[in-house]
Amino acid sequence: MHGAEPWMPEALRGLGAATAFLLLFLGARYRWRGRGEKGGDSGLD
Repeated sequence: MHGAEPWMPEALRGLGAATAFLLLFLGARYRWRGRGEKGGDSGLD
């Protein structure tokens, strides 16, 4: 299976990156939300 479907690794890499980014984003959201809601959801940084 060498060189079969050259787009597979690219798609898998993109999917993995998207998943990791989504997890980090959600983690950051939860962390900011749990850090006291005095600032509210500004959406900045």
